[in-house]
Amino acid sequence: MKQLVIIAGGFHPFHAGHLALYQSAEQAFPGADVKVAATNDTSARPFPFKLKEKLAQLAGVPAGKFYQVKSPFRADEITKSYDPADTQLIFVRSEKDADKPPVAGGIKKDGTPAYLQPISDDMAPMTQHAYMAYLPTVEFGPGMTSATEIRSAWPTLNPKRKTALVMSLYPATQSNPKLAATVVKMLDTAMGAEAQGVSEGSEQITEIRNSMYQYIKSVLPSWPDYVLKDWVYGLARGDHQAGVYFKPDADFDKWGFNKETILKMVKDSGLSPDTQWQLVPNMKFTLDMFDPKNKQKLIGRAGGHSDLGMGIPRDKERHATQAALAQQQGGIRKEPVILIKTPQGYELLEGWHRTIQHFAKYPNGYTGPAYVAVAQGQQGVAEGVPQPGESSGAPKKFSPDAKIETRQMTVKQIISSIPGVPYYNNVVDDWDAKDYSWGVTKKVIEYATYLKEHPESLSKLPPILVLNDKFEDGAHRVSAIWLLQQRMDPKNPLWADAKLKVQFIKQGMAESSDQAAVDALIKKHGWNMGRTVNGDLAFTWQGSKYVFYGERMRITLPDDRSISVVWGQKPDWQGRGTNELSFAQAVQKKLLTFDLPIWQALDRGQLTDSQAIQKFKAENERQAREAIAQGVNEASNQTNDSELNAIKTYAKRHYPNLAVDPESAFDKWVQRSLMHSNVDDHEMDQKIRRMAAEIAGLKTKIQSLKQQANDTADYLDESR
Repeated sequence: MKQLVIIAGGFHPFHAGHLALYQSAEQAFPGADVKVAATNDTSARPFPFKLKEKLAQLAGVPAGKFYQVKSPFRADEITKSYDPADTQLIFVRSEKDADKPPVAGGIKKDGTPAYLQPISDDMAPMTQHAYMAYLPTVEFGPGMTSATEIRSAWPTLNPKRKTALVMSLYPATQSNPKLAATVVKMLDTAMGAEAQGVSEGSEQITEIRNSMYQYIKSVLPSWPDYVLKDWVYGLARGDHQAGVYFKPDADFDKWGFNKETILKMVKDSGLSPDTQWQLVPNMKFTLDMFDPKNKQKLIGRAGGHSDLGMGIPRDKERHATQAALAQQQGGIRKEPVILIKTPQGYELLEGWHRTIQHFAKYPNGYTGPAYVAVAQGQQGVAEGVPQPGESSGAPKKFSPDAKIETRQMTVKQIISSIPGVPYYNNVVDDWDAKDYSWGVTKKVIEYATYLKEHPESLSKLPPILVLNDKFEDGAHRVSAIWLLQQRMDPKNPLWADAKLKVQFIKQGMAESSDQAAVDALIKKHGWNMGRTVNGDLAFTWQGSKYVFYGERMRITLPDDRSISVVWGQKPDWQGRGTNELSFAQAVQKKLLTFDLPIWQALDRGQLTDSQAIQKFKAENERQAREAIAQGVNEASNQTNDSELNAIKTYAKRHYPNLAVDPESAFDKWVQRSLMHSNVDDHEMDQKIRRMAAEIAGLKTKIQSLKQQANDTADYLDESR
């Protein structure tokens, strides 16, 4: 299929950067017809088509490639010469214009994709779609990147500098001073006319913007220019900030923000004017590196399909643009995102759309650039140090009644004596097969490489955690040392002899639950719910342990095999062999046999983590009451049963309004109150009332129909 590439723009004026874009398009789309589309519209700026065409030829665009059109992004005057069923139509713009309309992507009112879409590997002919490609912006002249900068600088230049700029913009004038002088006069005429109208406003805006930036720079003089321009400047001038930060003064009246505004924003972000920033060109990004709130937002925004009700302007179009730019740049955007390192994880300040698109393509993580600040009181960011994974090694908090025993153990001792240590054998198998596609293997190799280069850091590793006799935290660390011992550095005795701190914690799994309910629940179902020492939601069910991380769940089976269930995947999704499953696959294998509606809602993104936890808690409470009720029935004839007495004590404490006769009242409580909550009863009563009303209505309707039938029969009898 033939490709038609059109470079559309205003070209006020056409310059060397436009020529570079034309040449980049020829290289990006070999064999395609590359053309330039421009209008003769002078209503906004006095650059007629003939002037644009002349300047394009002087810049180096071949004759016959520059077309006059009514609308650059329709370009019917060009496309009419091509077979629409056998031609792919691609518009090309500079990356700096990625946020300017028209933006590729979006959905029409009928739910189908809009005509203009981001460029992809599978493109349809122009009867169905046109596509947008963004190519790198090229500097020209004295560090310029746009026609706006030319128009802004032109009135400030003396004749000699104007000639020098013309020669840099239009190579054909370099050997022809008379031609250069003619072009200077042409631009003087066009920009002189504009200076009396539109350009005055443009220059004033540019001057104000420069002044705004310099003002921000004076408040935060040590901060990198990139951070100031990409985050602080954009945030400070946003209208939404006016209601949050400010004390009106002359500066606020001028710009809508002032020094107090800026410092308040910085302080609220956990930073200060003295904050040190570090550019990390190869940051290791995983979802687990972010703080819980940021992680939930990244997951909840679902690759760009939702803005979580935040009302983000042009959200879908911006996602489409970032996806297209990432594809053109090899999969990952080259512009750094802006992060803050906090005790809870990394906070994403700027770069949400590109980060969401990166995770949509690389859900197990990726490497990209970032500017990182360290929140006050935190340790710095060291480039190359592995970032946190599921097993972060962050300090843990235990309940006051937890019993902790600390031992020093080698990795071999840990693996051989503690049930449920995951990953380590899989990682060695991957190393032997040279298969580094699994995110866990990548992470473990990172840890191992760092430990090999910095063996002194062994003594600084956080403790391995064992909760209630099962492995809880530290899998990446254990697997990394095992990999060093077995494959990466087997001749070094350090890895076999190194002893790690291991904490054995004895702690109840269900917080703030009455022990009688817990005991009865375990007795009936073998199921218990609570929190791990990491704060993650955890279940035990029929000998298996389920730890819920938000976007996935780790299941440790009774035989100590470890399996991950990844939410949001298609039923036929191919994970890592038998170690990674979709929700549907887990159900099929009967690994999830309780509370399926809640799991299903999580898988579909219909519930957030916090909503799911509340539902699990409610179900846990209901099941506990049911288990107690069953325990009562089973022990009803054992008057001296200690368990029954404990349950009765529990009932009296939590249900003080029982009747005077404890035995009969307790039986009634078992039959009704214990089996259902008050909310359940209220909802059931409402449902019964609604059904009764519907039945009464139906009875009335049936009676009416019977009467009509009788009347009809009487009429027929009389007619005979």
